[in-house]
Amino acid sequence: MPSRQPCRLDSWKAIAEYLGRSVRTVIRWADDRGLPIHRVPGGKRHAVFAYSDEIDAWLLSSGDEQETTPLQAVPGSAPDSTLVVLPIDKAPAYPQRPDVFPYIQNPPSLGKSDQATWARHFFSRHLQWILVCASLFVCLVASMLVLTLRSSHARISANTRKVRIAVLPVQNLTGDRSREVLADALTDELITRLGGLNPQEMGVIARTSSMAYKNTAKTLPQITHELSVDYVLKSVMKGDLNQLRFGVQLIRAQDLSVLWSQNYARAAGSLILMEDELGRNIANEIGIQTTHHVSDINDRALTIHPDSHLDYLQGRYYWNQRTQQGLERGLQYFDQAIKQDPRNARAYSGRADSYNMLVFYGYSASAAGIIKAQESARRALELDPSLAEAHASLAYLKFMWTWEWPSAESEFRRALELDANYVPAHHWFALYLASMGRRAEADQEIQTALTLDPFSSVLQSAAGYIHYFARDYDAAIQECQTVLARDSRFAVAHSVLGLALEGKGQFAQAIDEFRKVEELTGGNIAFYKGPLGHAYAMAGNERGARKMLAELNEMAVEGNYASQTSKATIYAGLGEKENALDALERARDQNDASLIWLSVDPRFDSLRKESRFQALLRAQGRLP
Repeated sequence: MPSRQPCRLDSWKAIAEYLGRSVRTVIRWADDRGLPIHRVPGGKRHAVFAYSDEIDAWLLSSGDEQETTPLQAVPGSAPDSTLVVLPIDKAPAYPQRPDVFPYIQNPPSLGKSDQATWARHFFSRHLQWILVCASLFVCLVASMLVLTLRSSHARISANTRKVRIAVLPVQNLTGDRSREVLADALTDELITRLGGLNPQEMGVIARTSSMAYKNTAKTLPQITHELSVDYVLKSVMKGDLNQLRFGVQLIRAQDLSVLWSQNYARAAGSLILMEDELGRNIANEIGIQTTHHVSDINDRALTIHPDSHLDYLQGRYYWNQRTQQGLERGLQYFDQAIKQDPRNARAYSGRADSYNMLVFYGYSASAAGIIKAQESARRALELDPSLAEAHASLAYLKFMWTWEWPSAESEFRRALELDANYVPAHHWFALYLASMGRRAEADQEIQTALTLDPFSSVLQSAAGYIHYFARDYDAAIQECQTVLARDSRFAVAHSVLGLALEGKGQFAQAIDEFRKVEELTGGNIAFYKGPLGHAYAMAGNERGARKMLAELNEMAVEGNYASQTSKATIYAGLGEKENALDALERARDQNDASLIWLSVDPRFDSLRKESRFQALLRAQGRLP
């Protein structure tokens, strides 16, 4: 029993220390057992206090031993590794959301008139249960993994090499197509949770590359070779809504032996509260130390509303598509996540990333988008200073838009210090280093990102971009051709390929690539008109170059973002140095983001000795 000296306890942590329990246990007692907790009037949602005498009275009325075993095995039922599913109606109730997964259009065996009703009933009743299942499933799988990984961890640590694991997509064998969403959500959770345990010692293949093997016909030897991993985790999902069953196998890549195999049933109680304790057990078993910020993040994540978390996951799914439609739809989900729970720092970070990308690709007005990105990134850090995603979001903003170079580099390094498995931070930091002319460091960062996500078209195109700035045109061409062999419609790869071909003097082929970009993007993005206009000019097609200038001018008249840097590249190709420098100075006045490449872009080589050009570099802090 805790001390009986009356006092006021002003936080969850203080209350937990008074009771001698974990924060999670105290939150659960408040929600499920009536522990007397008071909310701070007008304060944040998580700001609470309690009086020790009220807690003492509650303890006496409820019985001193409040903490019981969260899971009770049914006598004579499954062995210890199997968990008994509690009735759905015993799970904590959350506000209903009939539209959590709006992209499920056709539930099986229902007529069109019944589909909307079916969707509302299914998701409103089982939303929290699904999230709880995902969380505990991740923890239980990870806790079993550590027993197998312990010896390998010691071996690999001795060789200063990370353990590398690929989490293959969870296979949906329930016979119900609608549960593909749950299967994919479980895959994401496994990747995220395992990757966050200790990124310095364990690397987990990122989602883009793992999901490339969804419904694959490739064999395990092919998969382990392509991903260069030490282990593969395979999972299947069976059963119905009352009892989902999971089969899990951990396979060693070296000899394809199954090191561990287990079957589970899912419990639908408040098991998400066990996640942090299980995570600590996992870390102890593997033999790694989890940092304090990991525990802090888990503390905050525990209180985020399940609806908000699911909206965040869907927002990231669409954000990763990098199309205008995908970015805009992802932004809607991030906004919805924030509306569901304004404490969700990851949702604010996603919102910042959405605006950053919308501005970068020219889908959104620059000034308004940059302001919203900045507000969102800073709010994410206010909510969670230890969140790597938020530091990376702010770093990108300072790199691309506000040109605060030292601060941007500091934020990138902080993000990677917090989570060395966070691929976007490696990606954007690599581009930052390339813009500074630090090629060796840029190569190292982009290769680290590709090691974690080897099938990412975005990353491989970025690698080509870095090679282009270093004048290594053959390497850039090779990277882009590899991307286009997988995805022939990826516009960024066509654009970088065109730049590299132009660098080699192959102007006709470069023009073909830039025309493909225009076709794929709708021909209304200023960022892509400069390369085509410059290629026309270098090929001697002045009429084509002037046409691109005219289109850029029309876009500016219409009020859209029309890159002055794009105009400058075309003027440079035409040999009109004064017009090119005028355009670059206007770009400086407008904070045109494309100016970040000014010191390394080969298309401006003809201007480098000009005093006005050097003045632009000094204004950027690129020259002393």
